[in-house]
Amino acid sequence: MRKFIIIPFLITITSCQGGLAQEKNAKLIGGYDNLFKSISRETFLPKNCDVDGRVFVRFTISEDGSTNDVSLAKGLCPEADSIALVIVKRLKYSPSEKGGKAIAIKQLLRVPFKKE
Repeated sequence: MRKFIIIPFLITITSCQGGLAQEKNAKLIGGYDNLFKSISRETFLPKNCDVDGRVFVRFTISEDGSTNDVSLAKGLCPEADSIALVIVKRLKYSPSEKGGKAIAIKQLLRVPFKKE
């Protein structure tokens, strides 16, 4: 087993309805730095997985801050793909707001895997 470091990168995909952008962006509870520091210390992949690259995961942050509709946008190898999907399914956010009301928002998370 080899150890890999996961480095997060988040791309927010928003739609502009009626010419108004959202007023408050969704924020990951606990922050991305803390999340990925703990994951990178504990993540091991089999030797047969050559994972230099990134996994892209698409998902929706719902009005209650949970992640829904989690799917693979671009995979790397089955092991890395499944780790990235599990990570995103466990995330909890404070939701985006528009006009003082919580709204659902689509996002894309890029999870790079690098050999340690």
